[in-house]
Amino acid sequence: MAKFETEKLRNLGIIGQGDAGKTSLVEAILFNTGMTDRLGKVDDGSSNMDFEPEETKRKITITSKLHHCEWNDHELHIVDTPGYTNFLHDTRSCMRVLGGAVMVISAVDGVKAQSQTLWRWTEEFEIPLIAFVNKLTVNALIISKLLMTWKKTSVVDRLRSICRSAKLKTSRVLLT
Repeated sequence: MAKFETEKLRNLGIIGQGDAGKTSLVEAILFNTGMTDRLGKVDDGSSNMDFEPEETKRKITITSKLHHCEWNDHELHIVDTPGYTNFLHDTRSCMRVLGGAVMVISAVDGVKAQSQTLWRWTEEFEIPLIAFVNKLTVNALIISKLLMTWKKTSVVDRLRSICRSAKLKTSRVLLT
């Protein structure tokens, strides 16, 4: 592992509701940056991140895990966090050290209460946030349903107000 100057280190949290695909996204990042030589999969129990027996059995993240990769002369410390309500306390504890976060939202499930809670926490801790819509390989009707769900939630209202406000200390972007 190379040595990096402090200003080249980044702590990035991967957050979102349960079953949104957070761990799969982390697996893809690790594989595509060359940190792992195989693409681990949650469903077949080969994930590099969810290795505890209970996590492998239930196919969910129970405790936050840390991994790292190098990208554009920076070292990223990636924190894969739980998304189910029973384990969100662990996610909140990790947020204090994050320099940024990726909110993973499932195109299949839409925005759930856990995502809204996590969104509020990123505001509370002033964490820059990017929304990443996952599972877009399903048909367009499901994507339309996701957009309708977003319109009914306060997340979209917050996005609009954030985009209009120039007084924020953190910038937020929605990628679709």
